[in-house]
Amino acid sequence: QSFKFSLSLNLFVVFTFISYIKAILRIDTPLELANSFGGNGEIQMNVATFGNIPYGVSTYGRVFYDLENKDSEMACNKLTTIDISPDNIFGVSEGQPIVMLDRGSCSFVTKARNAQAIGARAIIIINNNYDNIRDIYMIDDGTGSDIEIPTVLISKSDGDKIKDYLRANKEKDEKLHMVLKFEIEPQKSVNFEIIWSSTNIEIYHLLKELGPILEEFPEGKVNFYPIFYMQSHPDFIPKYRLKDEKPKEIRSPDCFGNGHYCYFFDSEAIGLGVYEGHTVLEEDLRQICIFKERGNRNITEYVEYAEAFYDTCMNVTEPNFNKDCSQKAMEKIGYDKLKIGDIDKCVKDSFADGDETQWYKSENTILHKEKSFLRRMHVIINPSVIINKKLIYGRRTVHNVLEAICTGLSGETPLPCYKYHIYAGGHSYDKTESSGLSAKMVIFIIISVVLLNLFIICACKIYMKRKMQTKMESDTLDDRISSAVTTYMALKDKN
Repeated sequence: QSFKFSLSLNLFVVFTFISYIKAILRIDTPLELANSFGGNGEIQMNVATFGNIPYGVSTYGRVFYDLENKDSEMACNKLTTIDISPDNIFGVSEGQPIVMLDRGSCSFVTKARNAQAIGARAIIIINNNYDNIRDIYMIDDGTGSDIEIPTVLISKSDGDKIKDYLRANKEKDEKLHMVLKFEIEPQKSVNFEIIWSSTNIEIYHLLKELGPILEEFPEGKVNFYPIFYMQSHPDFIPKYRLKDEKPKEIRSPDCFGNGHYCYFFDSEAIGLGVYEGHTVLEEDLRQICIFKERGNRNITEYVEYAEAFYDTCMNVTEPNFNKDCSQKAMEKIGYDKLKIGDIDKCVKDSFADGDETQWYKSENTILHKEKSFLRRMHVIINPSVIINKKLIYGRRTVHNVLEAICTGLSGETPLPCYKYHIYAGGHSYDKTESSGLSAKMVIFIIISVVLLNLFIICACKIYMKRKMQTKMESDTLDDRISSAVTTYMALKDKN
């Protein structure tokens, strides 16, 4: 049975604002330094879009920093000035090594890679200016697929406060320990959205791997919804701001709806031979119609089409990102002419004007819904993944997304989370390091331990009962002997 995803119309009412996953960076020791950050020791931070995020799990560890600034290259090459070898970490109480670095001279990814190479389990980067860190996007530079650990950015003022304290107390040799945690509020079911465009190769790979896994979840546990990213033309003015003015005509090959719905080509689009944004928007519309506009929200059918379109039209020597190739992809998954015609009709009917030459200025009902949704959620990053109204951090890998989904589910952990080594609360195990314990095996071990304890208790009771009985028999015999001796001595005295 294929896995069907539910989404009610009130979704557009419920989501009025999207926020980030709750991320906490807190100083544990020294207490004096922690208290200087408002008592609880929490520090504001921003999180990179690369690396794997350990959702629901606290990363506690000692923070290592090159206080003497011996590394003139600022971690842009091999890190040799920070020693986090086992000999320099004393005992379990030190936790996992966290490396703190200064921003500058190279990309965030390069610094993270060099810190990861020496064994860091998380990276804290101190900003090099007083800009608001919330306005800084720590994006992948295109080489971050090998980064497995989280990277966070803190403000220059907070970083300077930490460095000043460490320098002032250098002779005390106080160790700095921090806690890093990413929290998702668990719910009975997970709302899972992917915001992307049809040119994004990364999401095609994600859908191909994740689709079959999502089918294994009980119906209603995961509500999936693809949302397509778009922008507005710089000259576009919303109707509420026009008042009595006549809107300026915007005739752009990248836009529909007089500049309201646009896709400006990027490196991926150029690589596919797409130089006009309307081509991407038309494919977005076809995918929307396949998934949701016909009232048959079926992940199997949608993923099959996405995979067929990618293989047929994109992942070829000469890409054909167009309507004709899209129809070939539909035929590949079993669509007949009637069904292909339904999709084409769905796209055309969404425009107020049926004349394709007028689409550049025509309103579109489907794109209007998508754009309104994006505006309400304040999403500006393409692609993005949202779990339970929260934008998740880190790489959009199957493991990272599945971990966020499993962490976001309350109650009994679904079998796929066990199967793929993702447990409730976000605790995860790599397959190569997993003990391989299934849910049935865990239950068997628990029952065995309980039965063993009951056996030990019963054995102890039997042993104590026998010991008491032996003692009572021994006490009775001693009483008889003592009585006989007393009687004998009394008779002897009488004689």
